[in-house]
Amino acid sequence: MKNKLFLGAAALALMLSFSSCASSSQTGIIAPFAYTEVKPNEIRAELDVSENNRVEAKVRQWYVAGIRVSGGRGYYEDKSERRSMFGKRANKAQSCAMLQAVEQGNYDMIVNPQYKNVVHKWFFGLVRRYDVTLTGYGARIKKLYQHNEPTPYQTIQQ
Repeated sequence: MKNKLFLGAAALALMLSFSSCASSSQTGIIAPFAYTEVKPNEIRAELDVSENNRVEAKVRQWYVAGIRVSGGRGYYEDKSERRSMFGKRANKAQSCAMLQAVEQGNYDMIVNPQYKNVVHKWFFGLVRRYDVTLTGYGARIKKLYQHNEPTPYQTIQQ
């Protein structure tokens, strides 16, 4: 019996050692661009911004073992570059604060948003609370127009 158990465990260990996950990539030939300058027609906006339109929004989200259990459910923008189960929770809380700030003043956008992120952890990090405070200035779009000439880029001297 011990011999069969040993052989079964050895066979299982052998199977697990030879099985693995693999990734592959494939490259191909890419045709180079013709060396022509592309000038897109830029869209510009005239904004109605005032120092009196100061906005502050606070969001608190709770996570237990990586699952959100309370906090805001709406998001203004998805700032996460990659999807993962355990990443980018602070970006989601910031996006929720942005939505709250835009909706509270019926603004089109927030100019110069500043975020203050505080993360509290309990029980070895299984329970987390993300507190995000956003401050900025609310702006409404007065006019959108297309501009034919590209904006010249300037280098800022430091």
